[in-house]
Amino acid sequence: MTQFGTLRERLRRAVENSWVVRVSSRTESTLSRWGIGSRIVQWFLAEPEPEVIVIDLRETYTIGPILRAIEWALGHGNRLAERSGLTAAVRKAAQWAHSQPIHLVGIVLFGVAVAGLASAALSSGAFGRWLVLSGIALLAVRERRSWDEIRDTRVGRALAAAFAPPDPPDDNRQQPDSETE
Repeated sequence: MTQFGTLRERLRRAVENSWVVRVSSRTESTLSRWGIGSRIVQWFLAEPEPEVIVIDLRETYTIGPILRAIEWALGHGNRLAERSGLTAAVRKAAQWAHSQPIHLVGIVLFGVAVAGLASAALSSGAFGRWLVLSGIALLAVRERRSWDEIRDTRVGRALAAAFAPPDPPDDNRQQPDSETE
């Protein structure tokens, strides 16, 4: 095995055995288990009954005032954000994030790594991990492609397919015969 292959294998093992990967996989599995097992998620995902009655919650006595208060607060908040220039700043930041998303992630990761390096100056094991993270962040900072250009790559298409909604079910399913029921 070449030195590059050995280094790549060691980095792969280090990432697989890292605390961040373990914590994130445990968190993901716990949240998935809670989400799949929760009644509210099952209720939201359940198929509606054909005899469902639709109620306009704005006209109810309990939820109506809450919705009106939220609409009032959002309206005033939107006007305040427009006048203060906050909306324009957020719009500009969103355009910048869309034009260079990996670059932005690299900047954030580098900031986290520098803070981690400062706090882990005494521990050699943690210091090495923060150095690796800062190296990854610096590599990410070099990437200047926009989201549209990334989406056209093989990895971008795979990510888009992974997060795409599932195809709707076929309507050609066999319907039970109403006379035999």
